[in-house]
Amino acid sequence: MMKRRIFIGGLASVAGAAVVPARAQAYPDKPVKALLGLSAGGGADALSRVLFRSLESHLRQPIVLENRPGAGTTLAAEAVARSDPDGQTIYVATGSYVTSGVLLQQRGTALQRTGIDLFSSLAPVSLMFTAPYCVAVNGTSDIRTIEDLLTLARRAPGQVTYASSGMGSQPHFAGELFQVLTRTKLLHVPYRGLGPAIIDVLGGQVQLVFSDMNSVFPRHRSGELRILAVTGRARAALAPNIPTMAEAGVAGMDISAWQGYLVPSRTPRERIDVLSSAIRRSLAEPAVRDKVLENAGVPADATPEHFLAFLEKERQLYRKLASDAGIKADS
Repeated sequence: MMKRRIFIGGLASVAGAAVVPARAQAYPDKPVKALLGLSAGGGADALSRVLFRSLESHLRQPIVLENRPGAGTTLAAEAVARSDPDGQTIYVATGSYVTSGVLLQQRGTALQRTGIDLFSSLAPVSLMFTAPYCVAVNGTSDIRTIEDLLTLARRAPGQVTYASSGMGSQPHFAGELFQVLTRTKLLHVPYRGLGPAIIDVLGGQVQLVFSDMNSVFPRHRSGELRILAVTGRARAALAPNIPTMAEAGVAGMDISAWQGYLVPSRTPRERIDVLSSAIRRSLAEPAVRDKVLENAGVPADATPEHFLAFLEKERQLYRKLASDAGIKADS
């Protein structure tokens, strides 16, 4: 377990504009804890720290970020769900929250182990950003376009290999959705994390990887990897020369990376509103917004209502895909 105390001096002065409603001035009245189900040093960790530096000035309290990886990020989610519903403990959620939650709910594992339903036990506060997913190959590969990939996959069904960060992970779902939409059959090679998966694509042991764009873009820029296409309705601002999946002939590839914040479901609505309002103010700040854009992200509508609708759409997508493709959680 790893803890980081994030505290930036020079908090907002009393002369500054009040950002917490008068009726909620007592909240938060002590440091806020945030739990992330991923290891320190990754993109979610870095972007959370950027947001929290700003958020501290609006909440006028320090934020302690605790990295608690394991069980597809659900260990952190369960810990927050079990915490007091006072808004003092926040879950930093990514796409794995939904994919893992769907699979555990599907077989009742979470309920058997903890008695907690990960979806009904947590309430949405704010969606921070969404970002494209992509498919990438080794920079020296003969596969230069999605059309090349489809030609090869149809010529040799079940022989083209793709890497993911594990069984039931979001990259695994992305690979399965790609196969459903293109009516192809690829060979899935799961790894314990995206880092080892990318390394083996670089080494030529696996032909391609499905990944969030941010994780592979630096190696695409250096020429070590080649991104064939990205998800989303528009091309990524970081690389406008890369086509979207739809432009490349694969419509319906509606998977994106994202990051958002949830609290225990019984948290008073006024406290959720305080958090959401502060997050929206932080996202409007150039330092935070620019960092999101640098990581291929698109700042989101950070209201609880938008995040609730977004999560429901995500659950529907992954439930259907898990059923259609027979995806099971990693045991």
